[in-house]
Amino acid sequence: IWYHQADQNWFSQWGMGYPGVWIVVIFWIFAFAACIGSFLNVCIWRIPRGESLSQAASHCGSCNTPIKWYDNLPLISYIVLGGKCRSCKQHYSMRYFIVELICAILFTAAVLSAGLHQFSRAYILLSWIAIFYAVGISWIDAEYRLIPDKMSYSCAIAGLLTVGFFPEVWGEQTLW
Repeated sequence: IWYHQADQNWFSQWGMGYPGVWIVVIFWIFAFAACIGSFLNVCIWRIPRGESLSQAASHCGSCNTPIKWYDNLPLISYIVLGGKCRSCKQHYSMRYFIVELICAILFTAAVLSAGLHQFSRAYILLSWIAIFYAVGISWIDAEYRLIPDKMSYSCAIAGLLTVGFFPEVWGEQTLW
């Protein structure tokens, strides 16, 4: 079996009992999660409109100017630019900042919760998947009053796969 009881003790093995390690780990998880939130914003904008997630680079919705990498830093760019496009000075929706912040906070909270309760790393992965879909589907539904099939089908597939690959989260040693 690929799963071992030692996996439950990852929190201690990473030196998480030391405050300095906590600060560094929390910072990087927060930054990573804000990046995931930024991608989720792309999903929230493009999926209801039937646009591709991979074809076009990030661009301003008003002037269609491509957004440069240094203007596309999650949370930071929104604050630095005052929530406006550098080219046309049109305001961006506050949604971009809020979704990135919500993902950053919830992903970080999932890691802290898992570590404090000695849950497995699989628990963190499952939590992150659930947070991603819950925030994305909820926001699309609130804004457009629809739940796109792309989101609900991929969420269902992710759920089924994780149940099969991580049976320990459900208290089982093996799926069978």
